[in-house]
Amino acid sequence: LWKSAKEGEPSWDSPWGHGRPGWHIECSAMSLKHLGERFDIHGGGTDLLFPHHEAEIFQSECCLGHDPVVQYWLHNGMINVDGEKMSKSEGNFWTVSEALQNVDPLVLRYALINAPYRQPVDFNTVMIEDSSSHYGRLLSSYSEALHVSKESHIGQYEIESLNISSERLINGMNDDFNTRKALVEIQVVVKELASLLQSNDRDPIRIGEYVTWLEEFAGGVLGILPPRKSASEFYENKLSRRSEIESEVERLLEMRDVARESKDWSKSDKIRDELHEMGVVVEDGPEGTRWHVL
Repeated sequence: LWKSAKEGEPSWDSPWGHGRPGWHIECSAMSLKHLGERFDIHGGGTDLLFPHHEAEIFQSECCLGHDPVVQYWLHNGMINVDGEKMSKSEGNFWTVSEALQNVDPLVLRYALINAPYRQPVDFNTVMIEDSSSHYGRLLSSYSEALHVSKESHIGQYEIESLNISSERLINGMNDDFNTRKALVEIQVVVKELASLLQSNDRDPIRIGEYVTWLEEFAGGVLGILPPRKSASEFYENKLSRRSEIESEVERLLEMRDVARESKDWSKSDKIRDELHEMGVVVEDGPEGTRWHVL
């Protein structure tokens, strides 16, 4: 809070000797100028909790006579890269702009909120691939649901499972902004919607309820849903791509069926990998084999 005077530096007399305020005074001064004597939320990394923010509290409250000056303090965990703290000295430092050259913005957002904000995040290839996969399922289901439901977006949802997921998601966000719990419910709803889209009961109104729910929570609360126009364009491109490769995919699936019947699992897996390289996901179920474009 108070540093002893050094030759050549500004200093003032005080009951504790000649000196100057510590560097913590900078943040107290900036927040007073730009946010006023009282404000709601003050953020910062966990590394600033002590002594910086404690010192800031002491001097701001004593100076202004308010207790508290700040209503809520939010301290976020650090970003690690492959287990090492991100830093310029380690050579693993990058900016958001640099990250977005290689990663879709919504995939990056999905990855970063897939853990409570107080916890450190280990940024690595596996993390991005996992988030990309989950986001891909969300985008695929949402874009197809928009197409199927057309204008049947009733603006509300009465499906019991959606109400249950709403309650759990809200409880998660009320638990110190636990976005990880919220994302679990997004994944639950996306799985339900994907099953509904693959069934014979593709009721536009029912699917429209899922659209409404996703736009409220995945979009409005978590900010991981693209605009409708972008989602619609994605689905149209997907349909176009499916049309281009459909005959080749069906040929490969027939070959895979023959391999599976003769228990040639190596050839079956090789064909599945070839389809994956084409951007095709194969799903085997009780009703037979389905495929869709990523």
